[in-house]
Amino acid sequence: MDSYVQDMASLASPATVSDLNLNLFPISIASKEELFNAFPIQLEKPNLIFLEKYPTHLGVEIVLDFSSYREYINIIRVYDRSGGLADQLFPHSLRLPALIQMHRNQSFELIASAHSDNEQLLRQAFGDKIKSNLNIDTNDNIIITDDVKMVNKSVTPRTPLPLSLADLYNTLRYSLHKEVTRFQTLNSTQVSVLKKYFSVVYKYFPFDNENVRRFFKRMKHWFANKTKEIKIDNFKAAMKISDGYLPPIVQWRHCSASKSHFRGYPCGLWSMFHVMTVKEYSMNSTHNSHEVLDLMRDFVIHFFSCEHCAKHFEKTSRRLSSVLTTAESSVLWLWRVHNQVNHRTKGSESEDPFFPKIQYPSHQMCSQCYQQNNEFNETNFLVLSKFSKTLRY
Repeated sequence: MDSYVQDMASLASPATVSDLNLNLFPISIASKEELFNAFPIQLEKPNLIFLEKYPTHLGVEIVLDFSSYREYINIIRVYDRSGGLADQLFPHSLRLPALIQMHRNQSFELIASAHSDNEQLLRQAFGDKIKSNLNIDTNDNIIITDDVKMVNKSVTPRTPLPLSLADLYNTLRYSLHKEVTRFQTLNSTQVSVLKKYFSVVYKYFPFDNENVRRFFKRMKHWFANKTKEIKIDNFKAAMKISDGYLPPIVQWRHCSASKSHFRGYPCGLWSMFHVMTVKEYSMNSTHNSHEVLDLMRDFVIHFFSCEHCAKHFEKTSRRLSSVLTTAESSVLWLWRVHNQVNHRTKGSESEDPFFPKIQYPSHQMCSQCYQQNNEFNETNFLVLSKFSKTLRY
């Protein structure tokens, strides 16, 4: 069992397990009664039991594979402690691991059982069965049925997790590998913006990964003398051979969503620039420095793939220089604009029903940013500075 715990630690950090509310670790169960007591049935969505003879990596993989659908399905890992639980559920011989659905009337339905010792084959087979159970199509989208619509009518909004460095690193990678590389050639204006991007991010991003810091330092130097257009293949090659690297995109945490087209990168972009404006203010509180907001405006206008969003931001920031009159102006301006956007788009198709658009930052993220009358405390910048340092990886 000790080796199993070590294996699990290598697959997921404690923060990942608790923050995402995933059943990564199996619960030892010996009887049906114990099973019902341990896991009250969630009536609003299917309850699937992944029953194991002994803990395996396969159980972790199954739970993680369907973590993005956890609003629609509950997957529980159970370890058959007595060796007799499987016989209690199904009197006939049952080969483990097995996937079992627990119904509201406390009956059990066998969805799939082991037909091979090959974990990859089992992972695929169990995954296909779960997708069939959930009505997930070939593009990994849930086909909305009347039952799902009924569930969505009574959606209970979730509170986003605290800001995470994982989301900010996701944003860096997505911005460079997805947004920038949409273009075959970077024109001279875009080259100028990217030169600024690598310089400003290197200066104000809250790095805790030296490889990423080295990557930005190397790319900053690579862009130093660039003024003319650049072929995108040359840009990709420079990133590939650069000292250091960007970590791969992992599951979004603070910016997680119920579906892939909600939140994610746009949420990460807002969050990253919020954090960087606060970092800039904390470093330059005695003089008027607004490099971060200047970069954000240019990057959104020239690279953000949501074109109408970019145009709206360009219009909103047209007279930006005239309002940045004090050291803290960038923090306040971005705070106000983000809240205006959330207010304007609340209830729109871009809003995740499980994570409604709120005034930023929320009470949970920064309780001291609010006064007793629920109005923002715009002078409490020390709190904002502390808020930016609570990032977790």
